[in-house]
Amino acid sequence: MKARFRVFAQLDLAGAPVRGTVTIDRANGIFSVRSYKRRRLYALPLDTVATLVCRRLIMVEIAERRAAKRRRRG
Repeated sequence: MKARFRVFAQLDLAGAPVRGTVTIDRANGIFSVRSYKRRRLYALPLDTVATLVCRRLIMVEIAERRAAKRRRRG
């Protein structure tokens, strides 16, 4: 079973947000992204995507804690 989502995000190096499709294939454990009207398909295993998301969120949390610590020290 595949889940498809339409997205509007920066999907290439052009810098501007573009339309695209995100597909999550739970049976095969694949997360893929394709820009609208493009042939190139970017795919990663779901466990890699989960690791990337968790690392990103941890880094944001660390930055917020450091900023709060700086504000308290004044």
